[in-house]
Amino acid sequence: MLLWLVTGSAVLLALLALGHARRLGRRLDELNHAYWELRYEHTRLRARVARLDPEDTAPAEPEPAPSMTPVAYVPLASLKAPASRTGEAPPPPAAGTPRQA
Repeated sequence: MLLWLVTGSAVLLALLALGHARRLGRRLDELNHAYWELRYEHTRLRARVARLDPEDTAPAEPEPAPSMTPVAYVPLASLKAPASRTGEAPPPPAAGTPRQA
């Protein structure tokens, strides 16, 4: 008897959760639709204002992009090669760098 009670309450809870999920899905669709309508209306009104008064809404001059200097690729092996070829000990690490084992 207890098993039937637990099963029935689980089915009832699942049906309630399904109904809640469907309502939330419909609400999400409504909100998505309202968002796109408002975005379309905003763009349309902005174009209308720009057409009526073009000098007030002229966009400011965009700032020029900072010039990027090219970064040269230096293979790590070329940095380690001279010390390993000569048999000298590598220089001590700079302050604040972790030691390698």
